[in-house]
Amino acid sequence: MILSRISKAIREQNWFAVAIEFVIVVLGVVIGFQISAWNEQRGEASREQAYIGFLIEDFEADHAEFSAIRRTAEGRNAVLHLVLTEATGEPPSDRFVSPEGEILLPAAGRAELPDDLSLIYSITFLRTIDGNRHAYTSLVSTGDNRIIADSALIRDIQRFYAEVDEFRDLEATILNNRDNMMNSLRALGISRQTPIEVGALAAQVREHPALRAQMQDFYLYSLRQGERVREFEDRSGALVTRLREAAP
Repeated sequence: MILSRISKAIREQNWFAVAIEFVIVVLGVVIGFQISAWNEQRGEASREQAYIGFLIEDFEADHAEFSAIRRTAEGRNAVLHLVLTEATGEPPSDRFVSPEGEILLPAAGRAELPDDLSLIYSITFLRTIDGNRHAYTSLVSTGDNRIIADSALIRDIQRFYAEVDEFRDLEATILNNRDNMMNSLRALGISRQTPIEVGALAAQVREHPALRAQMQDFYLYSLRQGERVREFEDRSGALVTRLREAAP
């Protein structure tokens, strides 16, 4: 329709009409591009809101998981501290030596004395990180991480998950230490289900240097786990707050 009018105006040499029709065509193209860009922005805003909601769910699950791991570690560390103190006559060391240097760890709290049947279970039960990063994995795999407007927030999430992945190496060492200690206990006829008093277990630790060394190592790594998990717990909670603030 417009082309026929332009052709007619040109034949009639009605240059004013040609100019008017040309302006109409240009405006139509510009408006079309603007509408397309507006729709794309609306779509990205909607996707950003959805991803932020999914990320919040993941980090809330992470926060709950870290909290459970920390509470388990605190209870375990308190009982290990009690057994080692009775076995050696002095509190165990709280200095953790790592490739980054010596780290002074927070002391274990006061133990609620477990019954004889659950003593071994209480010092060997170990929770480890499963992780909840479905939304982040989707963001990275689809290349949609640019959708989140707050680039600093995305960088902090990347850093958080990278440190969690590094922490898994420490957890592997903790599990290995726990298993070595448990093997030494089994060699003495003590299983997780063996009823034993704190004093009797402390006597075994006192009389067997290998078991004592394994328990001391496990205690230090267990303290380190509790400290790091507390940090992750705090940071995951802070990320939930920031994500809620970033929601469009």
